[in-house]
Amino acid sequence: MNRRFLTVVLAMFFSALPITSAFAQGYYILSDHANADSSMYRYEEGDTLHMTIYAPNLDYNQMNKMRWMIRASHMQEFSGDFTNEMNGYFNAQFDLGQLPDSGRWEWEANLRDAMGNRVEYEAHFTYRNGHRDDSGDDDDDDDHHNYFEYKGSITAVGTDSIVVDDIVFWVDGNTMIKGDDHNMLSLSDLQVGDYVKVEALEQTDGSYLARMIKLEDHDSDGHHMEMEYYGVIDSVGGDFIDVNGLRFYVTDSTKIKGHDHSYLSLSDLEPGLFVKLEAVKQADGTYWAKEIKVKSYYGDDYDNEMEFKGFIDSLGTDFLIVNGMQFSTDSQTKVFLANHRQGSLSDLSVGQFVEIKAFRQTDGTYLARKIEVDDDYDQSKIHFTGIIDSVGSDFLIVFGYTVYVDENTEIFGHKHTPLTLSDLEKGQRVKVKGYIQNDGTILATYIKVKAFYQQYVEFYGTVDSVGTDWLSVNQIIFLVDSNTVIFDQDKNSISLDQISIGDFVEIKAQQLDDGSWLAHRIKIEDNTMGRIEISAYIDSIGPDFLIVGGVTFYVDDSTRIYDYTGNPIMLGDLAVGQYVEVKAYVQTDGTYLAVRIKLEDSPNMTVYGATLNGLSENLVIVGGQDVAVTPSTVILDEDYQPTDLSTYTVGSTVTVWSEQDASGSQAVQIKLGTAASVTAINDGSLNVLPEGFELQQNFPNPFNPVTTIPFKISGSKFSQVRLEVFNILGQKVKTLFNGVLGAGSYTFQWNATNDFGQTVASGMYFYKLDVAGRSQVKQMILLR
Repeated sequence: MNRRFLTVVLAMFFSALPITSAFAQGYYILSDHANADSSMYRYEEGDTLHMTIYAPNLDYNQMNKMRWMIRASHMQEFSGDFTNEMNGYFNAQFDLGQLPDSGRWEWEANLRDAMGNRVEYEAHFTYRNGHRDDSGDDDDDDDHHNYFEYKGSITAVGTDSIVVDDIVFWVDGNTMIKGDDHNMLSLSDLQVGDYVKVEALEQTDGSYLARMIKLEDHDSDGHHMEMEYYGVIDSVGGDFIDVNGLRFYVTDSTKIKGHDHSYLSLSDLEPGLFVKLEAVKQADGTYWAKEIKVKSYYGDDYDNEMEFKGFIDSLGTDFLIVNGMQFSTDSQTKVFLANHRQGSLSDLSVGQFVEIKAFRQTDGTYLARKIEVDDDYDQSKIHFTGIIDSVGSDFLIVFGYTVYVDENTEIFGHKHTPLTLSDLEKGQRVKVKGYIQNDGTILATYIKVKAFYQQYVEFYGTVDSVGTDWLSVNQIIFLVDSNTVIFDQDKNSISLDQISIGDFVEIKAQQLDDGSWLAHRIKIEDNTMGRIEISAYIDSIGPDFLIVGGVTFYVDDSTRIYDYTGNPIMLGDLAVGQYVEVKAYVQTDGTYLAVRIKLEDSPNMTVYGATLNGLSENLVIVGGQDVAVTPSTVILDEDYQPTDLSTYTVGSTVTVWSEQDASGSQAVQIKLGTAASVTAINDGSLNVLPEGFELQQNFPNPFNPVTTIPFKISGSKFSQVRLEVFNILGQKVKTLFNGVLGAGSYTFQWNATNDFGQTVASGMYFYKLDVAGRSQVKQMILLR
């Protein structure tokens, strides 16, 4: 039987917002059955959508409005009224079989009593029934991040594009064109002067692809200049925000709301926030924001993300304690039960073994983003790093597995910068976590791009069978030779015949020329031990420990420490301020013993793409900058495979990962061509270098307690800019700006506080300006 799936692709945002300043503690539930206690996300053909609203702030004896609505961008709409249960609850139901097409649908609920108190809820979902949707897009990707609507008059019509108010919209075979009576049209039917509504997607190259063009009546009251836009904030100014390259001015009448519908001010916004904008184009071509709504956060919180495995010690209404560590939760925390079913915190119980993804907040506490029950007997879980063989519309192939991506799959680049499937490329190394399906494919829950090339891959899984010189793990065969090192879970050296079917193992392997995999290291893992994985900056280093993201990890002789490309190093080779990935286990005394530390970034690391101006055996000139090439520099071709500089030609485009020290810039890795995700590898460094920039001296200097830092950027392109303050030990103290800026003069103030709002001590500090991968540093003195 055909199945129809209803999948929520935006986080379920809710509010209970009366006209007064008080906020109600209400909620809503969408489910396939009545009396559900949590929302469900998949529905079979013929199911009924049950909607429940709990709104204790409303006077249910005097209701003026109890309306729900389901609609799509192609103007199809379904609506009805809730049933008032006269106890604060409101219920309704809808036969999902009435939805005619696949595509994105929006659910809304609006309730209001006679006193003017109101409740508004909204959720977007994608509905699929096997038919082509009105958007012409059969992918299930999360394209709402760069989706927007625009209304205006056509100023030019081309063979594959239209121009509306100076904005070019490209048209392809999937673009729907409709008349004002909803009849289907072709591009040749459109004319200059036609007033149209355009639904478009921003492409990776910054261009706009029209998904639908619809002729509309010209609205003389000025509403024809309105637009709706989704995107990530690049930068925030005194009276504007820049989102995906467009500037939106903020006035006193602009409404700014948080994801919980709380009212915010412009000062609450910052680069990295994902927002929905309603704006109006003015006669001078500028855009004025009518409403800004924060939808989610993709900022520096991910710089301190951790993964943690352990047993639940205790549970509260908005927190849980796992192996002695407390994690708070909020309305955005996702909870997954057995078989990856979504649930709530109340579904968990003390003693369960869970995996938690969390990030460190400014007050030093940890907020859980995802909690997942980890079934010790779940043989379907899989975890590995490997090379991408190919990328499809909703899948990629790694290790011979077809790895599917759905709306719940998290995809990240370097330092957890959010990516989409379209950012991934053949040849990239990725870490994949997911579940093996009945048909042998994998449904990925997590994919992370590994920035640096390594000849080894890592595989975690359950042993299927063992031979005399091989073992099979989740159907992948790994060869074993005399050089393969094998350990049990207590790190004792063992032989291959001591590994049993059903053992959970960690394998480090290398692919041979014939395509087979040779294991270099095999270790039996205790998959029930409390485990923590964290990606964050090094706060401090001691003789046998280091503090990363506020967590202390001890180091002993068994701890493996690697540089960017997987070469072994010592604890003394690490430095404060570097960005590392740490894997550790909880010891019996509650402390954490690091089993692996992997260097991923440092304050001196820059990443950029530019033209190769010249090269020699030990030097490349990229974008006019000299970069030394050392014996340890990794040289890659366009498919991320090792090569040498003799295959490079002057004039080609390259991507460079380099470190700066007293002797100059030294290349860690160079790749021919630019990656689609290079903008995500180092805080969004752009592929094009600016034509010039100048970091100027702060004033006053010395200062107490506020100083101004000025700088200039020249050129015609927008560039990724980051301004940071460091102490004399090289520790980052504060990020003053992180976003996209164009040419101009800028000033930022520092009030002698750190990222946590704490006052810092007197002394010498350094401020660093990074523009599209190049940086300048100056010093300043704080005297109290």
